[in-house]
Amino acid sequence: MAIDCPVPPQAQSPQDDELMAALRAELASALAARPWGLALITVGGIHLVIHLACQALYSSGELRPPFYLLLWLIELIAVLAALHSWLGPGWSRSATLIRLAFRVWITFLILSFNLASLNNLTGYAIDWFKPAWTTLSSFFFMTLAWLCNPWFLAAAVVTYLSGLIMVAFPDWQYATYAVTWCGLLVAIGSYLEGRRRRRLLHPPADWRLDRAN
Repeated sequence: MAIDCPVPPQAQSPQDDELMAALRAELASALAARPWGLALITVGGIHLVIHLACQALYSSGELRPPFYLLLWLIELIAVLAALHSWLGPGWSRSATLIRLAFRVWITFLILSFNLASLNNLTGYAIDWFKPAWTTLSSFFFMTLAWLCNPWFLAAAVVTYLSGLIMVAFPDWQYATYAVTWCGLLVAIGSYLEGRRRRRLLHPPADWRLDRAN
């Protein structure tokens, strides 16, 4: 008796390609309309300052969780305030991919806090949650690579390598994490700001027509 096996659909149809192209075009317009580069550079500076403060606490022998929780809360508030200040209201909904990336970032923060909580509850004989943060960071950048731009894979590799450095030099894990994220955000932000300024100096024809109308 013959058994008919259905032919699997194509992994990605032309309609899928057109949809992703449209979403990325929407993303490019949203990034050009607001100073995202300056916002990311500011966020990188905030992250660097807060996590260097965490490093100073850790190096002094202060390991009580409330101090670190307070610093992380200050960082979250400062980051959201900086994004609102640079980008204005509704920045997290300015494009479909930005909205999705924002949700992935919120998930990243929740899981990062969960790892720190689990490490605290099981004991701090080894601070394994800090290198695990770099695994989550790599996942975050890889998600952006599949959605937005393959160049984000380079950022995923950088965060992966930073995890190896954190394991090799456990006394400087906060500083390593701080410098890694700050460097990546400054690099990405500088690129976006350069593109935005070039677009302002030499706007495309369709953009000039929209401005005129």
